[in-house]
Amino acid sequence: MPQLFAPTLQDQVAEVEREVGLRVRVYRRRVDEGKMTQEKADRGIEVMSAVGLTLRWLQKNEAKIKAALGAALLLAGCAHQPPAVYTPAPEPLIYWLAPGGAHVPLAEPIERMP
Repeated sequence: MPQLFAPTLQDQVAEVEREVGLRVRVYRRRVDEGKMTQEKADRGIEVMSAVGLTLRWLQKNEAKIKAALGAALLLAGCAHQPPAVYTPAPEPLIYWLAPGGAHVPLAEPIERMP
């Protein structure tokens, strides 16, 4: 039966974690059978693990991201020009690229991704 709602970040994180576990088991067998190199197996697991880290970071910062995007759209008065993401040192902030090129901060700092 089809789901009524789009998958949440929590759903996506759980699915990626399941996929990483599956890859570990399947890739180990494929390497043992000579059907896959260890390097390719390691890379596939590494990439999927990075997807999980990204989704968990988004999940942790979801409220801040939504607040910043909402503020940007309010400042713009429409959704035609998305906010620019500008990352000055030492920590990223979300800025609105205002007319004339001025960077207007919209939100508190968002935790840097690992």
